[in-house]
Amino acid sequence: MAIDRATQAMLMVMALGAALVAVPWLKRSSKNPLPDAFYPGSVGFEQLQITAQQIDDACTQGDLAAFQLHVTQRRAQDLARRAELAGCSFDAAALGQLVRSGGLAQHLSADFLQGQTFGDRSLVVLSDNSGQLAADNGVQMIAFTWHFGRFLLDDILPAQNLAPSDLSSIAGWLGRYLHLPPTR
Repeated sequence: MAIDRATQAMLMVMALGAALVAVPWLKRSSKNPLPDAFYPGSVGFEQLQITAQQIDDACTQGDLAAFQLHVTQRRAQDLARRAELAGCSFDAAALGQLVRSGGLAQHLSADFLQGQTFGDRSLVVLSDNSGQLAADNGVQMIAFTWHFGRFLLDDILPAQNLAPSDLSSIAGWLGRYLHLPPTR
């Protein structure tokens, strides 16, 4: 059975179109770029910093749509719920409050203690001796999820009962959290 030129051309255009749609998705579904244990100079850490800076920029500009592009749906819903419980709405003013202590990107490098990855989850532990990130001194864990070729902020958890010098307890905390089911 012979295929005429018009049908051949149409099939080639369809195949090219399918490739144009599929190739970016294949590239984006790559493995989390961070190693199991990481630090600010590690391969892939720059992508965490870029995500943190994009979140800070969205907060500074009061751009809720841009903010939601860089956080998991669960994180956005949690922040909206917390604002509602406080009698506020999760809006541009609320976003501005999230960066009042200098922003996530600044703390990501300056206060870094430890980083660990398991699958698509990456956790960063920051010291919080200043009390700026949490209500009391202690440590703060920032959880990111690797999702279709980019990091999304998943959670921020304070641990006032852990001292920045208590690295073995911090490692245990990280290990427990890393093995919880991921959210998106």
